[in-house]
Amino acid sequence: MTHHTLPLAPIDVLDIPEQEISEVIRALIGHRQLTPLMRRINADLHSGNRTLRQQSRSALQRLGFPE
Repeated sequence: MTHHTLPLAPIDVLDIPEQEISEVIRALIGHRQLTPLMRRINADLHSGNRTLRQQSRSALQRLGFPE
């Protein structure tokens, strides 16, 4: 896996190369960090900040989850 740091926020997910998404998801699960990331994405989906909402929607799609 080329991507060395685990994503902490939706914008981090958007920076992950497409071919590395499955490896990053496995790493998130292995480090028990998928749930905190999904909580952050969910919180940002309800943000008053339009940019955060859009980034969160895009991050969900990139991770393979429907909104």
